[in-house]
Amino acid sequence: MNLSWIKNTTLFVCSVAVTLIVVELGLRAFWAPAQISGWGWQDSPRRAVANFADDNTNELGVRGQSFDYGPDDFVVLLLGDSQVEAATSAPEKMPEKILQAKLSQKLNKNVKVFSLASSGWGQDQQLNALEKYYEDFRADLVLVFATPGNDFWENAFPDRSPTITTGHIKPTYYLQQEQLLGPYFANNFYYDLALFHLISLIVYSSDEKSLEAAIVENWLAKLPPAHNPSAANENQAYCAQFEQVPFAQFLQNIYEYKSKQLTVESAEDIKNSRSHFSPYSADKSPRDIYLVNLTRALFHKIEQVALEHQSLMYVFYPIREDFDWILGKNARCVKDNTNQYYKIDIDYLSTLKAVVPANKLIEFGLPGKAEIRFSKSDPHLSDVGNQRAMQSLAAKLREILKTELE
Repeated sequence: MNLSWIKNTTLFVCSVAVTLIVVELGLRAFWAPAQISGWGWQDSPRRAVANFADDNTNELGVRGQSFDYGPDDFVVLLLGDSQVEAATSAPEKMPEKILQAKLSQKLNKNVKVFSLASSGWGQDQQLNALEKYYEDFRADLVLVFATPGNDFWENAFPDRSPTITTGHIKPTYYLQQEQLLGPYFANNFYYDLALFHLISLIVYSSDEKSLEAAIVENWLAKLPPAHNPSAANENQAYCAQFEQVPFAQFLQNIYEYKSKQLTVESAEDIKNSRSHFSPYSADKSPRDIYLVNLTRALFHKIEQVALEHQSLMYVFYPIREDFDWILGKNARCVKDNTNQYYKIDIDYLSTLKAVVPANKLIEFGLPGKAEIRFSKSDPHLSDVGNQRAMQSLAAKLREILKTELE
């Protein structure tokens, strides 16, 4: 082999490599994708319902007070979704501030509570935020606010959408043979490289498909099988015996249906397990089962990360009188917008117990009706609901932490 050929080939390869590096750096400096992965307070799905002049974001860009604590402070992290973000509550009435005051009294020491939460976050984005937090800050206790009506399906996909329409891409994980892989799409450039991101945009636009839609389509293809439509058809005779009510109507008038057995009508993508009713089908698909296994792995990983940073970790679940109890008791079936019927058996607590060890789960009843929800059409906790939930949580934590802090 002649030296001149080797020299020319080496120069060519080096030139291409340098060119690619320059293009990559240029794209990172001067080009930003129209949509980036993940979201915080500024682009939260519930940002528009808040109009408080004193709203602030913390160092991770989510709603809440700054990570300001002293060397002797007991630092608590509150992981969650819209319930922790509490967009309709003033900053001083957010769960973090209420728990901070209640826990300081219960423990008789200075406590600081910080939020790592945004609307629509599952444990995947919570885990991602927790790892970022630990890069610069410490914590003594990590608390995860479980919302089992959302968490399971939100964890399983690279977007957040309960319909066939693609939602906002986010960091997420994949479970392969009980091993948690990821995070995927953890950077602003979906494939980590700006150049590859741009090329993918061009390729998929030629197919009249968004890059986000292609990402979700490819992700769905590698998940376990979804529901079989023929099996859903077999449920029609059983489900037809119940009164049919649109899901939104049911939520708004939930006490009117307290003594009725219902078939709930939903436009959500139940077939593909992208739904608030996943994984509560009576006849679970392999994908429904995957949702449960993945969520178990994510909770376990959150606990591992906390322990690695000398933090205690617990999951808490307020069982709401105005929602959780009635929905599980009265909704027997769900019908999607293709007229497919699915039998459902909603038992949030049992499903949560299947993914969180008993010694790590804090459960308590949250009594109340209209006064604990923000409005008839918005079932998020009101200021009264937040007060009751954090009061109960602080009381539980006092007993749990009594021996830990002695």
